[in-house]
Amino acid sequence: MNKSRAPAAARSRVVAAILIVGEEPMLMEALADLLLGWQLSTTDSRAAAESIRSTRPDLLIICQSVPDETADELIELARKLNPSVRALGMCRPDNTRNLNAELYDADLHDPGHFRTVAARLLKSSPS
Repeated sequence: MNKSRAPAAARSRVVAAILIVGEEPMLMEALADLLLGWQLSTTDSRAAAESIRSTRPDLLIICQSVPDETADELIELARKLNPSVRALGMCRPDNTRNLNAELYDADLHDPGHFRTVAARLLKSSPS
C-alpha cells in the first residue's frame, strides 16, 4: 500500500514531503487530511523502506501501530538518505515509546495541534 496525495497548487511549487507510515489505513487517512497542503504519501511498514528511498521525505511520521524496532530502523534509513529529515512518532497518552524521534501524544480534543507540530518540525529542518 502506497498512496500519494498533493493538492493541485502544491504540484506546481516545491513543498515539503511528508511520509506517514502505519498499519491502520483509516488513521493514516485522518492524519493526511490534517496535513493537506504538503506533499503527502502514506504506506504500511512493509513498503516503507521503498517509499523512503523514492520520496526522500522531509518529515517521517510513524503511527503507533508500527512496532518501535521497525520504526527505529525506518528512521535510521531515512536519516542515512536525508540527514536533515525530521521524525515524529505517534503515541497514545497512556503508552510510552522509545524512539529516536520526537514523540506526539495523539490528542483527540485538539487534532489541529498535530498540524502545528508538523509545521514546527518542518521549519526546524535545515534548508
